[in-house]
Amino acid sequence: MALLYNISVSRVLKRQGAETLLRQLPLLADAELAPQLHARLAEGEARLEPERPAHEEPWQTPGLRTVLQFAWAMTLSSLRPLDYACRGSGNGELARIIEKDEILADMAIKDGAFLHMREKMLANEMFHTEEFFVRHLHDLMSELMDAMPLKLKDLRNRADEAAHTIQMHQQEGLEPPENLPRHFEQLLRLLTALYERDPLGLGLSRGYWVTEAANHRQPSLHKFVRLAGDLLPPPLFVPYVELLAALASSPATAPHCFSLLTAAGTPPPLNLAHFFSSLHQYYNSLMREAPSMSRVETYASATPASKGLTARQLKDMVAMLRLVAVIAGRICKLCGVMQQSGVAHSGHFTAH
Repeated sequence: MALLYNISVSRVLKRQGAETLLRQLPLLADAELAPQLHARLAEGEARLEPERPAHEEPWQTPGLRTVLQFAWAMTLSSLRPLDYACRGSGNGELARIIEKDEILADMAIKDGAFLHMREKMLANEMFHTEEFFVRHLHDLMSELMDAMPLKLKDLRNRADEAAHTIQMHQQEGLEPPENLPRHFEQLLRLLTALYERDPLGLGLSRGYWVTEAANHRQPSLHKFVRLAGDLLPPPLFVPYVELLAALASSPATAPHCFSLLTAAGTPPPLNLAHFFSSLHQYYNSLMREAPSMSRVETYASATPASKGLTARQLKDMVAMLRLVAVIAGRICKLCGVMQQSGVAHSGHFTAH
C-alpha cells in the first residue's frame, strides 16, 4: 500500500493549485524516475512492441506486478487532462508515457489485477480497519470509472460474449471453455468486497447513488451501477446483485437501491414487483404439488424446495432475497432513527 501511495497523484489533484504542486512531485520533477518505473512495470509491452526488449529479471510475485500496473495506469490516466503541465515541467518522456495508460490498464486487467486485489489485499482482516487503505482503493476504482468508461463497456461486452458462449455449450451438452474472460465479474466481486464492510463509517458507497455531484467522479460511479445492471446475462446476475447489496448496506444508501429496483424501467429479473410476483407463483406451485403436507413440512423438505428450479435459478433467488433483506433492514433502521429524532418521514417506502 505504501508503494501504491507513492506512485499516486490523487491526493495532490484534490488540492487547490494542483498543477503547481504536481511539478514538485518526484514523478514530474525527476526526469528519469517515471520512465524507469514505467519501463519496469510495462515490460509486457514487448508482446505488443516486438522491437522493445522485455526486462530479463522476472517478478517473484506476478500478482503484485499486476496491481502496480493497474495503479500506475490510473496515475497516468489522472495526469492525462494535465498533460500540458507535464510538458511544461520539461519532462517530455512522461508526456509520452501518459499516452500509454490504456495499454497498461489492459495488461493489468488481463493478468488478473482485480482478482489479486480481492484475494490478497481485501481478504486481509486489517484492510477495512485502516482508512488510508480503503480510501486509496476507492480512489483507484473511481478513477477507472471516471477516466475509462469505454474500457468498462468493453469489459462488459466481453462478459456478454462469454455468457453467450457458455449458453451455446450448455445447450449442446458440452463443458464451456475454461479460459473465457471473467474480468467484469471479477471487478464486480472486487467492488463487493470493498464496500460490503464499513467498520469505520466512511460511507464511500454513497458516491454510487448520489446523482448530484459532490465531486466530478460521482456521476461516473452512478453510471457504472446502471451500466453493470443493464440486460444482465445469467453469469453476472448474482455478482451484480451482491454488489447492490454491498452498496446498499447503510441506511443512507438503501433507499436509493430500493428506488432503483422499483423504477418503471428496471428489467424484470431485478424489478422487485416482478421478483415478488415470481416468488408468489413459485410458492403457490409448491402448495399445489404438496397439498397433504403442512407448511412447516414443505419448508423443511429439501426436495420440493428446489423442484422446478435449476441450480442457477435457485442461486439467483437466494441472492435477491438477501438483497431485499439488506434493504429492508437498513430502511427500517433509518426510519427508526428519524422517528427518534422527531423527523417526519413520508410513506414512500412503507407504501411498497
